[in-house]
Amino acid sequence: MPVILASYIIKTLLLTKPLLESSLFIKRTNLGVYIKNLAKHPYFESWKDPVTGVESYILNKRVAPIQQSFYFTNSSLSQNEDLLWFYTAYPPSPGKTLGVVSLDPDNPFIHHFPNAEFTSASPMVAPEGDAVYFSTGGDIGFGTQGTSIWRMKIGEEPQRVCTLDVKFINRRTVTRLATHLTMSADKRYFLVDGAFIGHWFIGLADIQTGEIKILKEFKNHYNHAQFSPVDPN
Repeated sequence: MPVILASYIIKTLLLTKPLLESSLFIKRTNLGVYIKNLAKHPYFESWKDPVTGVESYILNKRVAPIQQSFYFTNSSLSQNEDLLWFYTAYPPSPGKTLGVVSLDPDNPFIHHFPNAEFTSASPMVAPEGDAVYFSTGGDIGFGTQGTSIWRMKIGEEPQRVCTLDVKFINRRTVTRLATHLTMSADKRYFLVDGAFIGHWFIGLADIQTGEIKILKEFKNHYNHAQFSPVDPN
C-alpha cells in the first residue's frame, strides 16, 4: 500500500480510488517547499482523480511490501515537511516497523528501521522532525510487549525514553502502552493509555526522568486517549 501525499489542503482524509487504504491527513494550512516540488521527486508518481481533480503523489520506491502513512491522529510529516515517516509490514508477519523518506527531490533517500517494531498506532514524529517516538517492548522481563517508549533518530540506535515500573507490571502481559502517542503542550509528558489482558490504565510518562506515573486503572476497555495540543493542564 503506497503512501499518498495530497497536493491540496483538505480537512478530511484523502482517499484516492485505487488506494483507499493508504492516505495522509494534511493538517497544515499551507504547503511546504518540498511538497510543492514532489513532481520533481524520483520516488513519487503523480495521480489525479478524474472526478475531483485532486492530485496525489504516490510513493513508488519501496523498502517493504506494505508501506502506509501514520494513523490520522499523528502527522506522518516532520515539522518543516522535509521527511515523511510511514509504517512498514512484511506479511504474513503481524509486526509493523518504521520507514522514512526524504521529500527533498535534490537529496532523496528512503530507509527502513527493522529494529523499530511498534505496538498499536503509537508512532509520533518528534517535534525536531528528524526522529520518531514509538512504544514497544522492553527488556525488563516477563510480559514486555508494550512496556517502553523509544526515540529513533535517523542514523542512530533507538534510545529508551520511558518504561513501566516492573513492580506495576507484576508479571502481567502488557498488550499496549499507548494507542497513539501524544505529547503535552509543554513537551514534558507523553499520555499513555495502556492495557494488560482484561485490565486497563492511563498514566503520564515523564520525558526527562523516564518514569511513568499511573493516574487511574480501569476494569473496562479504554483507548485512544490524547493530550490537548495547546493546554498543558
